[in-house]
Amino acid sequence: MTENVMRKSDRFIPWYFVLFFVVIAMVDATFVTIAVKTKTGTMTGNTYQRGLDYDQVLAKVAEQNALGWQGEIEFFGKSDLRFDLTDKSGKALSGAIVKARMLRPVQEGNDFEVELHPDGRGGFGAKVDFPFPGLWDVNVEAVWQSHHYYLMKTITVGK
Repeated sequence: MTENVMRKSDRFIPWYFVLFFVVIAMVDATFVTIAVKTKTGTMTGNTYQRGLDYDQVLAKVAEQNALGWQGEIEFFGKSDLRFDLTDKSGKALSGAIVKARMLRPVQEGNDFEVELHPDGRGGFGAKVDFPFPGLWDVNVEAVWQSHHYYLMKTITVGK
């Protein structure tokens, strides 16, 4: 008959399981604390009303597509923003009023707007002073003869 002899270290085995779950709980608590303290809020306000107005958004998109305009946003250097807008035939729409709204997707409260001016080459441009490097959403709105054109592009701003 074999005797089960328990080693002195064997009596700690149940405590290893308890220690494992305590460590997991501590890591989870750390992640929850970080998530709560770094909450930046929602990207857009009035999300419920925006959802209700979705049919109007679809109508604006259809109207924009019917115009046949083409837009292009370019960002080069550290601060040069350029926007080109052409009609169906490829002719530049130089008399438009163009504004660009800069949105920081990762942090609330740093959004700003700049007006883009004709750059002499048929497009629009401006020097933009970004407060932080990193990702920015550029939302451009051009108005020409009561027609609106919207375009968005995500850019990376260097240091």
